[in-house]
Amino acid sequence: ELDSFVPDKLFDFHTHIWDEKDAADNQDFDTPLRMNNSFSDMHAWSREIFPGRKMGYVALPTPLVAIDYVSHNNWVASEVQDMRSSGASDFLWAESGMLVHPDFSNAYLHQHIQDKQIKVLKPYRTFAEHPADARIKDFFPEQQMAAANDQGSAVVLHLSKRIGPADTENISDLQRYSKKYP
Repeated sequence: ELDSFVPDKLFDFHTHIWDEKDAADNQDFDTPLRMNNSFSDMHAWSREIFPGRKMGYVALPTPLVAIDYVSHNNWVASEVQDMRSSGASDFLWAESGMLVHPDFSNAYLHQHIQDKQIKVLKPYRTFAEHPADARIKDFFPEQQMAAANDQGSAVVLHLSKRIGPADTENISDLQRYSKKYP
């Protein structure tokens, strides 16, 4: 049934995984984001949904506030490494994303990116003081953008503001960041 419109190779560039051990002080008990979901669980679901397909992923940490960010980033990187060495015949490749909090130091960013071979940074507007009306710099400070640029890391960015990419401040920020940090 899938053969007429689903290709043989699929790439999920926005896969969130979670381990409840990293919940720390998070109080969002009812969110579906806190459902334990390892990388191998995600791949098993992908096999069910897309049988006979080969899969590739970018695994991203789950964007919850007041969690153990360091532990969660380390766990995601470990899950990706385990999947890479799994030998699964329907697994193509995976990259590990890193959850980026505005309070992270540049030293931590650089060290984690290098140690864990991180290719994708994922800042979230939920970490801004006013998530619904934040500028990019409120949840992804410019020094972190510079660190991403220095390390050659991609940034997967959710925009804030009611009209998102049409917002004039978002447009201005994106134009400036794109020129300064290609």
